[in-house]
Amino acid sequence: MAEVKEIMAVPNQIVSPKDNKPVMGIVQDSLLGVMLFTNKDTFIEKELVMNLLMWANYEDNKLPTPAILKPKPLWTGKQIFSLIIPKINLENLPKNFKGWNNVNDEAKKRDNVILIKNSELLCGNLTKGTIGSSSGGMIHIIWKEKGPYACRDFLSNT
Repeated sequence: MAEVKEIMAVPNQIVSPKDNKPVMGIVQDSLLGVMLFTNKDTFIEKELVMNLLMWANYEDNKLPTPAILKPKPLWTGKQIFSLIIPKINLENLPKNFKGWNNVNDEAKKRDNVILIKNSELLCGNLTKGTIGSSSGGMIHIIWKEKGPYACRDFLSNT
């Protein structure tokens, strides 16, 4: 019973002890959903926001202020996705990144500079390299900093 509870439990198998890298991640339909959800032009109406949050376990139980108030309240996908991210910080910068003051127009258009501060997705479009099973990605950071059960909850919420 102890082996089943401690060794074979799914949250303890998210990161492989052999390579110390995740073997589970967001893939296929969920990955496509996260990518579309975190686009900078994704806006969500109140009815859909309430429906989504009804199924998610998130810490604050507090809805952020809408990004657009008139003619009707609209939230960005990044705001809603930020509700399910545990308290982590992450910077995923492109190879040619030369500082925040020198972010080139191409990086702004493609939204490929990813910045998460205190569980809030400030900028960036999450892709397979960030939210997949790559070493140093979100899954790996959540597992290392918050533990296997917080990582399990994040995967389930996503």
